[in-house]
Amino acid sequence: MACGNLGVEALFSGDLDRACTAFVEQLRICREYVFWVAAEGLSGMAALAAWRGDMEHVLGAATIIGPWDADADVGAALQKEFFEPARQLYGERRWSEAYTAGSRLSLEEAIDLALSPEAGRGH
Repeated sequence: MACGNLGVEALFSGDLDRACTAFVEQLRICREYVFWVAAEGLSGMAALAAWRGDMEHVLGAATIIGPWDADADVGAALQKEFFEPARQLYGERRWSEAYTAGSRLSLEEAIDLALSPEAGRGH
């Protein structure tokens, strides 16, 4: 989906506001029309949350979709650039708690969480 691709490009170029806008738009479309294309937007929003240290939302969005299926290189880059630094910074216990909480979410709940005002989008 084009919004997700634009979000990934913006994320890795450091334009976090543009990335957030693209991922939010993709997730809104997914929520209204097609849930199966939500992986990219959820992963992107999870990466933004990891960068901000928002552990409640980072894995709440990421665990529901599992590994990045569309592009293994992008998945590896997200792990290296966003998820591993957050995991190291906030510790294994906090990371595991967030992972467990996220794994209990349905896809609809994960999208709602990623789009919620409490997700604290923006930096």
